Amino acid sequence: MSRNVRFDVAKGIAILAVITIHVTGNRSRQIAVEGSQFWWWLRYINLAAAFAVPCFLLISAWLWTISLERKSDLWEFVKTRFVSLAHPYLLWSLIYITFRTRAGTSEPWPSLSRIGFELSFGKSAYHLYFMVLIAQLILIVPLFAWIFKRFKVGFWAMMAFTVAFEFVVLTIQKQTHLVVSFGSFALGYAPVLLPAIWYGLNPARLESLVDPLNFLNPQEKEVLESKLGKDVHRDAVFMRLMPLGLLAISSFGQYFRVHSMLLDKRTLDGSLVQYANIAYTSGFAWLVVVLSLLLPFQRTVETGLAWLGRNSLAIYLAHPAFLVVLTSPSVSRVLPKGYINVPIVWFGTVLISCGFAIAVEKLGLNGILFGQWRRKPPVPPTENPLPAS
Repeated sequence: MSRNVRFDVAKGIAILAVITIHVTGNRSRQIAVEGSQFWWWLRYINLAAAFAVPCFLLISAWLWTISLERKSDLWEFVKTRFVSLAHPYLLWSLIYITFRTRAGTSEPWPSLSRIGFELSFGKSAYHLYFMVLIAQLILIVPLFAWIFKRFKVGFWAMMAFTVAFEFVVLTIQKQTHLVVSFGSFALGYAPVLLPAIWYGLNPARLESLVDPLNFLNPQEKEVLESKLGKDVHRDAVFMRLMPLGLLAISSFGQYFRVHSMLLDKRTLDGSLVQYANIAYTSGFAWLVVVLSLLLPFQRTVETGLAWLGRNSLAIYLAHPAFLVVLTSPSVSRVLPKGYINVPIVWFGTVLISCGFAIAVEKLGLNGILFGQWRRKPPVPPTENPLPAS
């Protein structure tokens, strides 16, 4: 499948959001006084970036569905993705276990049962739970793709099914606490996964989203454009985006209200927090992806974000180690304090992580470190925001 630059752009935005989450979380703990204005700003920025992981899951589910439909070989789909995921996940889990027990906090080496728990839920390092979520997509994508095709599910039926499914999942979890680490449970992200799978099965609906005039036949489209202008579809697109934007903005307010109360140490119903999290992170993940598909970008911005997206796995896996170094006592003492410290650490983490990704590629180590044995094809900027059909 040919790579699509606009999905890489969305992944580039998401990986910058991931680094923002980890840098602001670290700085709010280490250099900010809890309850101070500085601390509140860091916490709010941290919360705002929480769409990052749902955004990655959305893109993976969407593109994996397209891939599965093209090849129609379930075993090959499962085998290829399992091998390509297991290699970097196990290797980097071992790296981080060793890092924290030998060079980090000097913890004792974990027992086999503890290692098993950490591998099951992505707890070898705080960010590796994402790899467990991606592993679950290997089963989720074929299952729901089959359900949507088997029952010929339309858009609104899919949306109703998604809402009902998420409600059932959250209710079962609340009543039973069936999943020990719910954040590592991919079905808790149904509002990004199920619509993404549906769109992967229905590429024509994506075309109509990007250009609603595609609903018309070529002759009708040409006549309408000759009367209203070539850019008429852009107005229609943004009208179609208004409900998504309003949903994201309304959920944004509720999400911050809920988390402000939590940070104030007020007691809240867990379901209210879950629903606020899901509404905000899902809505903004969809908004980021759709805008990445639609908006014109400057060539340099598009190329840079797409490069980040293509190298997001290397950056994602390695950046926490660089953040630990940048915030260690020996380095921290030479960095300025206060507000300026945060962008310095953020840019430092981004630049070192990008340098690491470049070095790994130049040395031909992508296969060993990330299981990416084939070189990714170069992706020039493109005017076509749609996946190849």
